[in-house]
Amino acid sequence: MEFGYKAQVVDNDDGIVLDHTVERGNPADAPRLAPAVGRVIRRTGARAPSPPTAATAKPASRTTCTSSASGPW
Repeated sequence: MEFGYKAQVVDNDDGIVLDHTVERGNPADAPRLAPAVGRVIRRTGARAPSPPTAATAKPASRTTCTSSASGPW
């Protein structure tokens, strides 16, 4: 099946893959981040010196809704 799955890959600064998951459907990114970081910490015994950073496939939306027409919205 070509579509219908979402993959998450966690790598370090050297590009070494530390964790990966594949889930059916299109689950939200945010709830998947903390468990992934937790798995990496448990596997490596590492302690993060600073909060982890993350990148997602879609940038945050910066859309501003404006309207020149009057209406109930």
